[in-house]
Amino acid sequence: MKRFLGTLLAVFLVAGCGGGKNENSTGMAKTEIKKDYIAEGMKYLKEKDLERAIRSFDLAIKQDPTNANNFLFLGQIYLRLKQQDKAADTFDAATKIEPNNGQAYFYLAVSRALQQRKEDAIKAAQRSADLFMQSRNEEMFKQSIALVKGLSGAADSASQAIKDAAPDVSVDIPAVK
Repeated sequence: MKRFLGTLLAVFLVAGCGGGKNENSTGMAKTEIKKDYIAEGMKYLKEKDLERAIRSFDLAIKQDPTNANNFLFLGQIYLRLKQQDKAADTFDAATKIEPNNGQAYFYLAVSRALQQRKEDAIKAAQRSADLFMQSRNEEMFKQSIALVKGLSGAADSASQAIKDAAPDVSVDIPAVK
């Protein structure tokens, strides 16, 4: 897992190092410098400095509001902090940016369940299961189905399904695929 996160971090660093070019009002090309807020946020996460991580991921969203992964990272921090309303809003924004992102719907389902919005949680979990089935992501498909079943069943099994699906504060945030 650590090796995968290291590889993911390296990919973000390499991707963040390339700056785009655009033209100013005189028609001359200028270099646009972009800061790699994702790498910075990941660094703060490793240091358990969640406030700075939130600021970094917020800046990443401002820099690139069309990247759903930025929203997924931020939303997972809000889940860790038990700020379900902010988490749900963040995951909902990710689903609007990428309507076929199974992880966005999965985490939206978890946050809606924690908000006691069972019907919305079930819809989001079902959508995530459909998307994971289409992409042949068997592991996440099984987790989504377990979440749907837990939410549809008794309160005890729903509570357990949410606990199983929600990020554990003692582990690193799962990599966004």
